Amino acid sequence: MEKEIIQQEKLMEYHPKTSIIAISGGRVLSILFFEITHVSRYGSETVIYTVNNCFRTYRSLQDILNDLPVNEFFMAHRSHIVSLRHMRGVRRKRIVVGEYYVPVSKFYKTQLLANLEEILDREYFFYEENI
Repeated sequence: MEKEIIQQEKLMEYHPKTSIIAISGGRVLSILFFEITHVSRYGSETVIYTVNNCFRTYRSLQDILNDLPVNEFFMAHRSHIVSLRHMRGVRRKRIVVGEYYVPVSKFYKTQLLANLEEILDREYFFYEENI
């Protein structure tokens, strides 16, 4: 009886994901979310760019997007995902991520600007409360 209760308690514990699993070069890798700058799809390969490296995998872009946190990553184009944390700016039809320029489509650009406006309003609201 006690074992069953302990097992149920363990099942009810919540541990948020902090990394994504990818197979690259025959190795199984765990890539931390905060290290990922952007993800791009080139043909049948998906490239996960991190701060220091890049990893090629055959996972679909949609599969990777489903594993990433919703509030930290967004789709910039049908073949590109960008991290809000590493985004440096938006220039015309491109997003600056580190030293890379990632294309952004019209549809995703309007969504991005609306989301950024909401994020800035929310953070400014919290800042006003602390004054």
